[in-house]
Amino acid sequence: AIDNRFEKFVLIALKIYAHSLTFIIACLVVVLYLFKTDFAHQSLHKSMGEVMTCVTFLIFFLVQKSVNRSSLALQIN
Repeated sequence: AIDNRFEKFVLIALKIYAHSLTFIIACLVVVLYLFKTDFAHQSLHKSMGEVMTCVTFLIFFLVQKSVNRSSLALQIN
């Protein structure tokens, strides 16, 4: 019973993460965050860390979409 609910939750989460609109929203969040961050008062190391965190955050959505596409292609075959 718990496994079935967990599987349904995972499937819904994967569909949301792989949706194009979710990626667009994530991009907007990152852009707003980067504009709001005061890089002038940070060290170069901290600034680069912030940018890399944002890039990693966006790559998560791209990888998820790619994995969903690949698994869908395998299911069709």
